Amino acid sequence: MQWYRRSRAISSAFVVIAVIVACFAPTGCVSQAETTRYDQQFREMVLSSPIYSVTVSSVSLLDAIPGTQALTSSQWETMTQQVLAMSDTDFEEFCRSRFGQMITYAKDPAKGVRVHWNADTVAKIIPRVASDLQAVINAQITKQSNEGRIHEEPTTVSPKALIPGSNTITPSIVVSGMGDRLYGLYCRIYWEWDSYHITSVLPSSYGEVYAPTWTDAGLNATRGHDNTDQTVYYKWVEWHFIHWSVYPGGVPLENAYPELNIEVHAGGSSDY
Repeated sequence: MQWYRRSRAISSAFVVIAVIVACFAPTGCVSQAETTRYDQQFREMVLSSPIYSVTVSSVSLLDAIPGTQALTSSQWETMTQQVLAMSDTDFEEFCRSRFGQMITYAKDPAKGVRVHWNADTVAKIIPRVASDLQAVINAQITKQSNEGRIHEEPTTVSPKALIPGSNTITPSIVVSGMGDRLYGLYCRIYWEWDSYHITSVLPSSYGEVYAPTWTDAGLNATRGHDNTDQTVYYKWVEWHFIHWSVYPGGVPLENAYPELNIEVHAGGSSDY
């Protein structure tokens, strides 16, 4: 009888071990859909990390740029839940589609638009979800490091005429992840000039946050001044945004400091 009970105990132990092994096997009691190469933390990181930024001469240009739409809180939540529920294959296709759209756009952006990849973040994501796109993005990153400033001429006044006039511009830099717009820095400048000199300048800057894991920490630094003969006004502004973890007791993951460096000229032209 003692041997029989010991045999049953040993047999039961083997059954428990077998069940545990089966539960961790791909075809065991954990379904294939639950076994993923991309866990929740990685997917949320992909959605809320800064993948690329676009600098534009006017906020109206943002509507035509892929991945720079501003989502409401409910739209963010819906999109996040959809991405978390995707299979590995669908998640990879989602990432590839977003990367592909921006690769295509970055090759030939609209006038007044400059695209910049965030090399550090791209290096964390691309090798896992779309390694075959790494080379073309790296080539664009190399090219963007050699690009100069954006120059804009006024639409109604010839700068050569230097007749009295005024102009308004709103250069902006918007940062996006896979989940569309994360945050943006905007700098509106209105200025007037007489025949030769800038006579009045009214600059105003502000930041906007769109993703729920980012917060606006406000103005970090700014400068504004004329050149010696008052034909050029220089404006530099730097903002501060903070990226937070999504888990209870969230902690700051990174600080971002986008900046705009702008020149406006008598006659109405501008550079940034």
